[in-house]
Amino acid sequence: MDNKIKEFMELRKINIAELHKRTGVSRNSLTLIINKKHDFKVSTLLKISEVLEVSTDELLGIKKDDYLRQQVTVKDLINYIRFNNTTQED
Repeated sequence: MDNKIKEFMELRKINIAELHKRTGVSRNSLTLIINKKHDFKVSTLLKISEVLEVSTDELLGIKKDDYLRQQVTVKDLINYIRFNNTTQED
C-alpha cells in the first residue's frame, strides 16, 4: 500500500498541526500513520481524506482496476490495509 497522506498534505499545504486540528486525530498518531508505523481505523482514514479533499482510495494508492476485477468487501480492504502496513518497508 502506498500511503500518500504526506504527499497530499504537501499538495494542500497542510501540516501535522493543521491536520490534527481539523481531524481531531492526535499529532503523534498522525505522525505514526504518515510514517507507516501505525495501523489506523477506517474512521480516521475518512477524516483525513475529507480534510485533504481526496478519496480514501487515492490516499491508500489503490487503483480502481485493482478491485473492479473482483468483488471486494470492507473486510477485504481492511485486511489489505493491515497486510500492506506490516509488509511494506519504509
